[in-house]
Amino acid sequence: MEFRRRRLLPLEDNTTVNVTVRELRKIENVILDLREKNEKLSEGVPAVSDLEKLSAGFPSEDALAIIQWAVGNLPPEMHRGWPYRELKNVGAYLRGNGKGDTVSLGITFEEFSKEAGEIEDFRAHREKVAAEVLSEQDE
Repeated sequence: MEFRRRRLLPLEDNTTVNVTVRELRKIENVILDLREKNEKLSEGVPAVSDLEKLSAGFPSEDALAIIQWAVGNLPPEMHRGWPYRELKNVGAYLRGNGKGDTVSLGITFEEFSKEAGEIEDFRAHREKVAAEVLSEQDE
């Protein structure tokens, strides 16, 4: 499988992304289905450390294609709970163990995960402040 190099531009606060509600629902349904399948698969399976998963050959070319698609099409600004920590782990693995384009792909994943983490941190901070303001209004 050949990986295309894509430059991920940081999105500005005023960037507009047009997605129909139908498309958003489809994406949400796919994510929910994958989460359900993952939960079913993980039932009864002994826990394996992330390092063991990575050393067992993860991520496969198919998994990399899916991850690339998610990074390119699911901006963390629009999707709460983006798995940026997991993406950072995959990026670190690729940077350390990849060859050729997969090394640069790993670096891209790590940079993207950092941006997604900052967005999640901002979102958590904003929610905390909003909760404090609401509690002050109730008093």
